[in-house]
Amino acid sequence: MVTKLFYRLDCTTPFSEPDPILGKNEIGSFELKDEVLTIELASECKLIAEARHLVSPFIKAWQIEAEICRHPCKKFRFAFWKAETTGVVVDQTGHAPEALKYEKDDKGQLIFELQEYPPAPSTKFSPHLEAAWSRYLMAFYDSGEPIQSAAYYILTVAETPAGGRKNAASILQIDKRVLNKLGELTSERGSVTTARKMLGSMKPLTCEETRWIDKAIRMLLLHLGEVEAGGLPDRLTMDDLPDLSLQ
Repeated sequence: MVTKLFYRLDCTTPFSEPDPILGKNEIGSFELKDEVLTIELASECKLIAEARHLVSPFIKAWQIEAEICRHPCKKFRFAFWKAETTGVVVDQTGHAPEALKYEKDDKGQLIFELQEYPPAPSTKFSPHLEAAWSRYLMAFYDSGEPIQSAAYYILTVAETPAGGRKNAASILQIDKRVLNKLGELTSERGSVTTARKMLGSMKPLTCEETRWIDKAIRMLLLHLGEVEAGGLPDRLTMDDLPDLSLQ
């Protein structure tokens, strides 16, 4: 029987002795320490693959939430290392995790080290939410799709299952004015190459509006993930987002 799983933290940015993170949820208890995540399962699994499938949503939520919240750790990922099966450790990778070593390069350039791990997630991301975030992230880094299109898609992901914008605002604890503004900026603004609709006059997004969309989408996804995890997020209002009246 599989009782524990171990994951190595795979991150391009080094950490400098951050405090461990300990917690407990429906899958069991967990600890992130010395760049190794240990999960002690609440219920034993017969197969390692079964155990990994069980904890996969938790692992993905931690990774996605760190991205959405812009944690300075670049490419925060957990890589499966080994499992403990009724007291016997089974190494699935063939090697133990190597300690990361970081030094100044020959030009004496400073290398930054992080003091904290990203906090454990309060969210849960279904496959369609995970895909929506990946699509938005690709657009954000200029993959070819306009950011308005990817952001509007996430807005429909939030509104359609709820039965409309009013219901979505209530369920997700988001002021309807936030969703209205997001709909306006993603539907009615843009240039000839980026706008979703052909209107009488094309008005591209300003830098401030683009930043507003990015912040709003990240908060919307966090609310979607928290509600999906059974939580009740703090209410999101226009005051929590950049002030567009100052542009």
